[in-house]
Amino acid sequence: MTTAKIIGGGMAGLAAAQKAAQTFDDVELYDEGTYADSREGAWGELVPNYQQFPFSKQVDGVVRNIDQIELRTVEHSTSRQITEFKLNLQDGVIIDRDVYETMWATELDNQITVYEDHPVTPEQLQDWCGTADLIIDASGPQPVSQNAFEHISSHSKTIETVSTQQSGKFRQYYPIPVAVIFGAAKMYVTTKSQTRATYGVGWDRTKAPDNKLQRFKSLCEEAGLPVPSEREVVYGTEPVMGSRPYRQCAFHQDGTEVRLVGDAAGVVNWASRFGLGRAIASAYAAVEYHNHPKKYIDWLQDSTRGDRIKHQILRLLEQGVGEQRLMSVFGQTRSEYPLHWF
Repeated sequence: MTTAKIIGGGMAGLAAAQKAAQTFDDVELYDEGTYADSREGAWGELVPNYQQFPFSKQVDGVVRNIDQIELRTVEHSTSRQITEFKLNLQDGVIIDRDVYETMWATELDNQITVYEDHPVTPEQLQDWCGTADLIIDASGPQPVSQNAFEHISSHSKTIETVSTQQSGKFRQYYPIPVAVIFGAAKMYVTTKSQTRATYGVGWDRTKAPDNKLQRFKSLCEEAGLPVPSEREVVYGTEPVMGSRPYRQCAFHQDGTEVRLVGDAAGVVNWASRFGLGRAIASAYAAVEYHNHPKKYIDWLQDSTRGDRIKHQILRLLEQGVGEQRLMSVFGQTRSEYPLHWF
């Protein structure tokens, strides 16, 4: 009897469980939260390309279609808007992530065993090695594996975030999702309707302010958004593409194959930093190559090579001409590259 254990019940964990159910006799998914009530969190619920998702757009959790993102740059000292332009999406949607994940878990109910309110400890993960055939670690930017195995390092680069879900008046940000760049702070506003939105701000870890909540509140005021209270915000740490060496994401431990997927593997989008599509794809690949660690590592490298090259080119351009001037050029050419600063 073959057994697969999945750590984390988000998008990557659910995708891994779905794929594993096609191959393994026993699939167990462990999530520290629950699907019974609203799942805690406030995410950037914009999906640039829904073709990577396994369900139709008619399922619970898909809110609406979108075909553009608007990008604005603002001079923080004067609140003067410097540039504004729109970028086209291939097959974009806005989702209610907690509703979507609950729907997905329900679809898998008869195929796998789900353990809710069940955080996995490093010690438990170590004990599973030698008994399970496959372990998928989809537990997020700070994966359980990081504290269970000495050769798994922390992400070398991360984004510090503060986000919230609010009801209010969001007409100026509807229907097109907006990214607003205030210097080192990159803010997003994803409206589900004219009265519901998810929004947040992120900073490179080296540039994050000491009081992130106060800075977030001031940016909300400047952007004309409802200012959340402390209990209404969620703090996060998000990886950057390439922040974890891919060789750490597939290994053999005491007779068990272990794979890191999604945020745990650092396979977020190089540009928007939203990694839902990549999380799903990495989970499918990890299960498909569960007997071939090198093939999974090669898949991670090959699937991100183009984006890593774009990232390096844009960094050089930014250093050469400056961010504001480069953004102005991009605004005239309507290139896809400006998403890099979001």
